[in-house]
Amino acid sequence: MKQQSGERTAFHDRELPYIPKKQHGKLKNAIRRFFYRWIIKKYLTDCRTVMDIGAGFGAFYDMAKSMGKEVQGVDLDSQYIRDKIVKMDYRDIKGEYDCCFSSQFIEHVNQFGFMKVMQRCCKKVLIVITPRPGKRFWDSPNHIRPYTKKAISRLYQGYGFKTVFMANLYPTRSFIVIGRKDGT
Repeated sequence: MKQQSGERTAFHDRELPYIPKKQHGKLKNAIRRFFYRWIIKKYLTDCRTVMDIGAGFGAFYDMAKSMGKEVQGVDLDSQYIRDKIVKMDYRDIKGEYDCCFSSQFIEHVNQFGFMKVMQRCCKKVLIVITPRPGKRFWDSPNHIRPYTKKAISRLYQGYGFKTVFMANLYPTRSFIVIGRKDGT
């Protein structure tokens, strides 16, 4: 039977649990951890070493470490420095890593400079999460430029990475693009 416009379905009539506003952060972090675990299991199986660029409070860092990866991170904010997350500009990263991960970072820096560093230090998998373009993007005065999934994918292509996965991330108003270095 075809649903008529405006007709309620059994799904609409279900009672959904109420989540207090103060619990939204906990729920969002639980979803983030679940998603990061899936990414690591699906796309980082052949990656041993991981660099978390702009690590922040270290959600990806912690998940990768808990799953047996050798993880290092860089961030310029002193409040996030711990374990192997060091205070350092991403352009000063030395060495190579099987995977480089950055979330909410590329929109703050020059994309070409960022990709040159990734070309040099990322051996296999590059993961970028960035906000979707919109009015809220410009509410942050330190955002340099918005991106689309297609723009990130083209950047990847120009620096020797092939896009293997891209998706909008709800409810975060961000998206993810995962690339694999050509020939790996």
